[in-house]
Order: sequence, then C-alpha cells, then structure tokens
Amino acid sequence: MFKITKHGEAMVGDVALIFRNFAGKAGKYNREGDRNFCAILSMEQAEVMEKDGWRIKWLQPREDGDAPKPYITVKVNYHSEWPPQIVMKTDHGQTTLDADTVQILDYADIVYVDLVLNPYRFEPEAPITAYLSRAYITIEEDEFERKYSNVEDSARTSVEFEPIDD
Repeated sequence: MFKITKHGEAMVGDVALIFRNFAGKAGKYNREGDRNFCAILSMEQAEVMEKDGWRIKWLQPREDGDAPKPYITVKVNYHSEWPPQIVMKTDHGQTTLDADTVQILDYADIVYVDLVLNPYRFEPEAPITAYLSRAYITIEEDEFERKYSNVEDSARTSVEFEPIDD
C-alpha cells in the first residue's frame, strides 16, 4: 500500500526497517537523543517520493547483479507538539509505545510495518525530511513469549501501594 494524502503525508505499507535507533543512542552516525530509523522502499514508492521532493537514499548492492535498494531516513520526535503514535501488535494484543518504551523496537523481531510519514522542509528548496506520524508494527513472538504473555503479575494483585505525599 502506498499513497500520498491530500495533506502531503506519505502512507507507506509493508516496509522493512533498517538502522533502527528508537532509543536515540549516540553512535558513529547519530547524536545522543536523535531517534530515527530507515525504511526500505519499493522502486515505485521511491520514484514517486523522490519526484515529490522527499530525501531518498540508496543502499549499494552487496552482491554482483543486485540492484541498489531505495530507503528513507525517518526521524522520531517525541519533543514535538504532535509526538508520533506507535502501535506494536503481537499475538496477544496491541500496545501503544511512548518515549520510554519505544526502544524495545530496536531489537524486536519485526514481521510487518505500516508507516505514515509527515513531510518537512527546513528550507524552501531543501529535500523533504520524513518525520514519523504513525507506525503500526507487528512483532513475531517466540513460543515462550506466547506461553507467558497472559500470565497475571501476582505482585500487582497481592501488594497494595499507597501514594506518597511530597
């Protein structure tokens, strides 16, 4: 699924995520606190988005005869007036992730991803930078995760906590 909405958002379905840094860890190509990831696009998606001005990059092939793969870097900004909505779906339901929990996606076994990207130009002639608006991410659970996912936390039901007055 692929569509540019009337508001200019890109709805991109069934993409693979690479270079995941939902935690915002510092690294060779990343400043501390900058949360982002890259999404592999189809050739058709890349052509349309590039024509519209989005900043599309290309992975060089690893093997002779392979074609370069288009991808887009997506920024994840929780300091925005409109933080991203990220929904993680598993076999036992779905969970909306926030700035404190989203880093789980850095190492998750992701099966399927649908994205809605907000366009932003820093300058009138600059390429469009993609900011995450919404993500719907399906996670593959292993046998133990499925087995224990519905087990009630006994500590939550047996211990009562009193609020602390400051």
